[in-house]
Amino acid sequence: MRDSDFIATLASLTPWSRRDIEERWRRLRATDVLPPEEPDPADRDFGPARASYLLIALAAADGAVEADGAVMTYAALPARGQAFAENSSFGEALAAILGNEDLAALVDDVVVCRTWPSVRIEYTLASGEGHTAHYADAEEHRTHGARVEAGLAGGLLRRLAAELTGSTVLGGRTR
Repeated sequence: MRDSDFIATLASLTPWSRRDIEERWRRLRATDVLPPEEPDPADRDFGPARASYLLIALAAADGAVEADGAVMTYAALPARGQAFAENSSFGEALAAILGNEDLAALVDDVVVCRTWPSVRIEYTLASGEGHTAHYADAEEHRTHGARVEAGLAGGLLRRLAAELTGSTVLGGRTR
């Protein structure tokens, strides 16, 4: 999928404007904050790893100027306790979700705390058993005060995974 197509899809499915998404993507490319799996800033193809970085830039940063720092911080957050699908960092977990429709189908919500670096992936196994994978730095154990969170709904992640994998089936229905 080309970057312009992914950005257009994202703008149509989220509250972020196309301009805001493009500005954040340009910032990531200009500062070479790209996933190791897809490092070439001139490459216009979008895979799950790049998509995960852009989603992190949107959910964790207030604007384009902060996008690169937010991605470097949040993508590297280690799992605290149970990891999602054995992914040791949040960036890896989000890329796995976006690159695998079966994993995306498990996800109910991804909650990104914007006040301090912390993320929860809430998911339900086929058995109906709910789980939460928590990603945070070692100093993130704050239990008091107010915080601001951004949510990436499971339906959004399933739709993006279908787009990125080129699937013709979405939620059990042909697109």
